[in-house]
Amino acid sequence: LDGTLLNSEKRVSKKDINCLNGLVENKIPVIIATGRTIKSVKKVTGELTTHYPVITLNGSDIRQNINGRSMMIYYLEKDIIEALFNFSLHALLNSTDYRIKNILVDTGHKLYFLKPHSPCSVEFYNHYDDEPDLLDLSSPPTQPVVSFLFLLTDDSNREAFIKAQKKLLPQNTKVCTFNGWPWIEIG
Repeated sequence: LDGTLLNSEKRVSKKDINCLNGLVENKIPVIIATGRTIKSVKKVTGELTTHYPVITLNGSDIRQNINGRSMMIYYLEKDIIEALFNFSLHALLNSTDYRIKNILVDTGHKLYFLKPHSPCSVEFYNHYDDEPDLLDLSSPPTQPVVSFLFLLTDDSNREAFIKAQKKLLPQNTKVCTFNGWPWIEIG
């Protein structure tokens, strides 16, 4: 959705909704794939009538359709979550080539931020229509975690950070970076 279908108001235009609904009526699959939550997808797509699967949370939650249940949801393994929390504590306490500006932990139902009211956190609020909770690294959330996002300071060495993550995590763990988006996602 973002950077593709959403307009400057972060909504799918009426013209595009009509076009997409026309495709669905002609039995042409319209499958949404996004980093957003299902709640946010419903909010920004308005009257889209697709009955095809919806891929949310960057592939971590695959839904039957826009109003359907999860067919598959992928959570980070407990050892990965523990390693990320330990790494975060270490990185915050020790001066390195990179410094963490904020951390987001997404459980698929709730957001936790190291700094919940910083300007860089606000863009995520509408994904859950809920104020995020404070992330306490020494007492992490007990719910399963879908993804872990890091925001580094502008003067940080992103490549050194990603290299450190890849050493820490099992080889099959996704570490995602996106052009023009400063957050680094693990999940």
